[in-house]
Amino acid sequence: MAGSECAGKTRAWSPGSSNSVRPRQCGARFRPCADAAFGRIPCPEASDVARARRAFAQSAAAARRGDGGRDVAGDGGAARPEEGATGAMEPVSKDVIERIQERYPDLRRSERLVADYLREHSNKRLEMSITEFADTLGVSEATVSRFTRALGYKGFADMKLFLAAESAESAVDHRIGNIPVAMHETDSLIETSRKLVMALSSAMGETQKLLDHASIQAAVSAVINAKEVLFMGVGGAAAVCDEAAHLLLKAGVHAISHADGYTQIIAATTANESTTVFGVSHTGMTDTVANALTTARANKAKTICITSGPDSPVGKAGEIALVTWHHEAEQIPLYGDFLEGRMCQLYIIYLIYLGVLFQTGADSRDALEATAANLAKFYLQK
Repeated sequence: MAGSECAGKTRAWSPGSSNSVRPRQCGARFRPCADAAFGRIPCPEASDVARARRAFAQSAAAARRGDGGRDVAGDGGAARPEEGATGAMEPVSKDVIERIQERYPDLRRSERLVADYLREHSNKRLEMSITEFADTLGVSEATVSRFTRALGYKGFADMKLFLAAESAESAVDHRIGNIPVAMHETDSLIETSRKLVMALSSAMGETQKLLDHASIQAAVSAVINAKEVLFMGVGGAAAVCDEAAHLLLKAGVHAISHADGYTQIIAATTANESTTVFGVSHTGMTDTVANALTTARANKAKTICITSGPDSPVGKAGEIALVTWHHEAEQIPLYGDFLEGRMCQLYIIYLIYLGVLFQTGADSRDALEATAANLAKFYLQK
């Protein structure tokens, strides 16, 4: 059997050797380490556990003190970073999800499968071995190892230690609901700004992957062919509906936004085959929006939903479903707002708006020029 690296020296062991005790398994690829088995040196796997725990505890304490990650011993040195196979230095204070978001554009396609899984399941503890994990994703162990090194970890076992430490930290941490999981109240505003742009861009990227060409084209065509376009939403979704109506009105589309259940019912009741109705709800559980879509659809209006829940009441009520991405972590209805979800809704709205502009040509350009000229007379000319 091939030897393994341990304390900088290569040792060999084989079943036919004179050693009567089988060595323990250690290292990222779990090769036998004879020195660790016979107690000649500390097992590197055990030392890695201690190192990761110390590093995470130090970085967490430094973040709470706001000292920028300086060594807790007070010697003025920076917290010790890790070095991946590529030589890139990665501060230990960065959590796994944050590292994934930073490195995602540079990952290979197979490595992105690993990244996507970890982001989708970041609220769950990773209990699998590297073999089980690779089999689950349908990738090779080499891909998983290469991915962990790209993030700045020594290997799969090293990354698991940090994931476990973050999970333990989160278990006793009172996080604010419905905000990106990588954020923490102890982050500085600059750190928060960096995490926010990564979270929002990542969410839009995941939404783009969910887009169905036929569905988005059908939505654009429904807007172009309609005599009237209605947008239904409440709370934060109502603001998205207002933005949609504002954009399309300038482009020459007769668009209206309704934010309360009373007018939504009235508008849906009077809708007909020349009407296109959009229902916007992140969770898809808004009863008034689902009811409005159902009513409008019964009146032969074209109905379209924008939601992260295709199997929700709103998702099922729409004839066309435009699905947005959402994190697997539990979402709390009516608690603050869904930052990533709201940005994904706007992303869909902007895509539809651009589709209308590009596919109507001169008509939309003429409308934009006319509305701009009249607005300028009122607001810009004295």
